[in-house]
Amino acid sequence: MVSNIRLFDEASQKEEATANVTEQAIYLSLKTYLILIEGELKKSLTYMDSNEPEYCERLQDLIGFVDLLYKISRYMETFEELEKDAS
Repeated sequence: MVSNIRLFDEASQKEEATANVTEQAIYLSLKTYLILIEGELKKSLTYMDSNEPEYCERLQDLIGFVDLLYKISRYMETFEELEKDAS
């Protein structure tokens, strides 16, 4: 992910660099990271007794995670719409 941030920084410094490639790399890194987090949350719920207080905490984490995914998807939709309008 750090290398993708470097790519983004280099693209912002160079006027002629293609921003789409850099943004796509960041998007793919973010997507991979979110899939990893989702898997870890699912594992934590699978191996936990549903009567434990920590189970409820993990469910709250999952709700927060789903909310984050929704916000990211709305942002990406808005960003794509703005790009279409600009061209």
